[in-house]
Amino acid sequence: MNEFIKPHHEPDLEVEVSLFPTSEGGRKHPLWQGCRLPHDFGNPDGFNDGMYQFLGEPPSPGSSQKAILWLLAPEMNSGRFNIGFEYKIWDGRFIGRGKITRIINPILRAVTEP
Repeated sequence: MNEFIKPHHEPDLEVEVSLFPTSEGGRKHPLWQGCRLPHDFGNPDGFNDGMYQFLGEPPSPGSSQKAILWLLAPEMNSGRFNIGFEYKIWDGRFIGRGKITRIINPILRAVTEP
């Protein structure tokens, strides 16, 4: 695999990634640093691709890991996220779930009423 090169801008989210076990439709192999995958954030406009930097070893099927996530088009989800928001990860099929643990890009933070 090629060396992971971070984007030249701040990341968008910190997340916890949990991959499904292979026996439940998950991948056969671990993810890798810098992997780029589509995400289903429940947005009717479609999936939003993103790139991961794992904060430890990339997860294997059936395991979890914290990660930093850069979204390809963060504006697609402007004002939609809160801490704890859950989403699905796609790689030809749904292979896992993610949970937002920190919102770094302020445009993504859900607008809350006073």
